[in-house]
This record gives sequence, C-alpha cells and structure tokens, in this order.
Amino acid sequence: MHHALRRQREDGALATEAALLLPLLFIVMFLIVHFSLFLWGSMVAEQAVQSGARAMTVLGSDTGGGAVNDAGRDATLAFLTSVGGLQTAEITTASTADTVTVTLVGQPARVFPWTWTIEATASGPVERFIPADQR
Repeated sequence: MHHALRRQREDGALATEAALLLPLLFIVMFLIVHFSLFLWGSMVAEQAVQSGARAMTVLGSDTGGGAVNDAGRDATLAFLTSVGGLQTAEITTASTADTVTVTLVGQPARVFPWTWTIEATASGPVERFIPADQR
C-alpha cells in the first residue's frame, strides 16, 4: 500500500520536470547559436577588410585615390557577398600616399532580436617600386 501511494504522488513528475527544463534548454541552445553567429560575423568582417586592404595596397597610388578606394570597397563587398555572415555592412575606405585603410561596421545574422555591432579595420602600406639608388 505504501508503494501505491508513493507511485501516485510521483505520477506526472517527469512531464512536469520536462515542461520546466525544456524551455531553459532551448534558450541555452539558441544563445549558443546566437553567439556563434556573432563570432562567424566577426571573422567574416575581419577577412573582408583584409581582402579590401590587399586590393588597395596592390593598386597603390598609381591609379589615383578614387580608383584605389573603389577597388578596396569592391573587394570587401565581393568577399562579403561570397561568404555571407553579415546582415548589414557599411564599408569605408581611405588612402594616402603611404597607407590604405578599410573599415567595416555591420551586424551579424541573429536568432534573438538584439544583436551586437561588429567593427573591423585593416590597413597596410602602399606597394610601390623604389629604384635602387633611392633605397
């Protein structure tokens, strides 16, 4: 008789525990996915600006500032388009006679309504030929 009463008190305990724990488990899983999308977006942004800066350094100052900046923006955008990972991206480029810089500010894909802003910057020296007597 004692076992029958004990079993009746425990009937439905598993369903109650599952009803309480499954929502928490889903929230934790979605938070992991959300954070993973942020990390993926950060890596994509970093690689994209490096790609843009590489394109700009090769052109150097031979083609003029406008063409150099356009090449950096185009290379960054081409990388973002081919790989994905960011929902929004604002690309700015700057070049001087000696250095080039590409900056990207964007937002990664997300699971929850809130998100973080990702900012990545890459710069490098302009590649140019220097005659032996000027080195």
